[in-house]
Amino acid sequence: MASIMPPIPRAFFLYGEPILILSGVLNTLLKPTAITSMLPAHLARRPTSDPYPSPLEHLLALQTASIMFLVVCISTAVMLYATNARVVHGLVLSYAIADIPHWASLLYVLGRDGLSQWGTWDTSLWLQFFIPMLTMGIKVGYLTGAFGPDRVDSEGNAKEKSK
Repeated sequence: MASIMPPIPRAFFLYGEPILILSGVLNTLLKPTAITSMLPAHLARRPTSDPYPSPLEHLLALQTASIMFLVVCISTAVMLYATNARVVHGLVLSYAIADIPHWASLLYVLGRDGLSQWGTWDTSLWLQFFIPMLTMGIKVGYLTGAFGPDRVDSEGNAKEKSK
């Protein structure tokens, strides 16, 4: 449960991470072309200049939003109800590992050509790189104890609050 965490990671994993993910859900649902529109035009390879999403873009947006919503639900359940530090650490480690394919997929799609044209990137593309760097720092910081120790007993379970 999040109550075992030091204050900064507790606030981040209870509020910050879910809000960031939910904003991605809303952005994807409200603008299904959000993913392709953030890419430089020649890399998006949209078959048309029509501002409406193609059926494929719409499908990918809905599936992406569904998966991101599932992540928020699982995260919230673990942070609110798990009583063992290993479960919480496992979730945070999973989040950190999931950031790696996030960057890898961006680098793959952009390729050498897209990366060399970094001056043409819009804000949303920059955020796709820098927000995960910030969140990775918090995740690694928590896992390494940089924010302080967890409040757990010798078996790794949450300590009871003294009255």
